[in-house]
Amino acid sequence: MNKVSRNLLTFSCFCLLTLSCKNTKTEEKYKPTNVQDSTVVTKNNTDNDVDKQSDNGFELMRTESLGELKLELGTTKIEQLFGEPELKTKSEIWEVDGEYRQDWKYPTKGIELTLKGEFDSTRIVEMITIKKPCELKTKKLIGIGSEYEKVQSAYKDKIDKSASNTETLVVGSVYGGLIFNFENKKVKSIFIGASAE
Repeated sequence: MNKVSRNLLTFSCFCLLTLSCKNTKTEEKYKPTNVQDSTVVTKNNTDNDVDKQSDNGFELMRTESLGELKLELGTTKIEQLFGEPELKTKSEIWEVDGEYRQDWKYPTKGIELTLKGEFDSTRIVEMITIKKPCELKTKKLIGIGSEYEKVQSAYKDKIDKSASNTETLVVGSVYGGLIFNFENKKVKSIFIGASAE
């Protein structure tokens, strides 16, 4: 299980535990937690702000791509684009939702995919991570090595400022969207999907 999958599983279990202990009579505002490179950050937003960011993120997940690579591609198309994966993890059921998932890794291409589905014929891309030496770019021409300011400018109206900092920009929300990680103010990795449930 890769780092993103472990983080997602840990965070999801934490959320389930928190929700099971929540007092339903309390009128407290919802305070979601965000995962950023294994660091949990708490943010305070109104429900409308959270909904707006989530809507932005879900729309981005549906429409964004890295070249021809996008969410919900099937295994046949993935193999046409990149060939057989160099590494495949064992297909495992995630207790959070009872779905089968498997990671397909192309380390020499800088691509890691998490696919959802029990069989190869039904699996689709659920999460994408790219890093060096991947040369794929988003529809806004952002790729590995792009400058922080260029990313900020390209996605300015969709950045979740409360979940972002100089090392991470969350576009949409952690519940769905893009996450750009930076090193020396240049894109080190790009994630598309949901890093939290």
